[in-house]
Amino acid sequence: ASIKVDVEQVSISSNLNTVFKAFDFSRANGLIAYAAANLVAVLDPNHFDGKHPKVLFTLKRHAQRVNSVAWLGENLLLSVSADKSIVLWEAQGDVRHFASWSVKHHLKNAHGQAINYLTSLSLGSPTEEGAQPEIYVSTMCAGGTFKLWELDGGVNEGKGGLKESGMLMFGKNLQEAMALTQLSKRHLLVVIGGYDSKIHCYTCLRRGLRGEKAEEGASLLKFQFSLTGHANSIKDFAFTAPSLRFEDENLQFLASCSQDKYVRLWRIQPLANVQNQ
Repeated sequence: ASIKVDVEQVSISSNLNTVFKAFDFSRANGLIAYAAANLVAVLDPNHFDGKHPKVLFTLKRHAQRVNSVAWLGENLLLSVSADKSIVLWEAQGDVRHFASWSVKHHLKNAHGQAINYLTSLSLGSPTEEGAQPEIYVSTMCAGGTFKLWELDGGVNEGKGGLKESGMLMFGKNLQEAMALTQLSKRHLLVVIGGYDSKIHCYTCLRRGLRGEKAEEGASLLKFQFSLTGHANSIKDFAFTAPSLRFEDENLQFLASCSQDKYVRLWRIQPLANVQNQ
């Protein structure tokens, strides 16, 4: 005789991968995404399953360990993995429901080796009020290759994906920290640091200001200078949050932390400001 069995989900739990920046919190939707084995787990910190916050669901597409995740908006999530790939996830509907999520873009062999580091930046359009935000992503692999990407096709258009805008090769001079910020209305500032204890600074012209002369496939990253001061490997960066900017919108700070046990604070402002003081 056949037996009818009802299956009900009681709870989901998974361990956090022991890698740097394995989780990210979204202020837009209040959810936490984190790397768990080859999965991306989405957790609601305000929804408790007994004594612990509840994992709502997990997303699976990577073949190997997920090394970093980043929210790009309320319904967009990015993950990188040791399988050399980048996955862009998108929710159509309620972000708290597993059925709403699907893969928008799976970029295989995005790097030649395992992708270990990921960071992102979202900016309003520099030329058009109310336009879709510009989203930039940077990734770094174990082989010392840095890449800058742009989200092509807008955030909510249901098409497009990641487009490479620049690449840097550091080789055995491994870099493991990076950050992006808006330097001016026209340029991004990219900082990269690692084993050589220097902060390498690059600029990149924003997407909406390049014009038709920008060469397809040409790197948009321009080296400016390297900052010295730390005595050991640099581990992380943090720029002034946009909500904490000062009356002078061009003034901001960069914090860098190192294995030398120091945190250094760097002041960033246009040269004209310094000359007028």
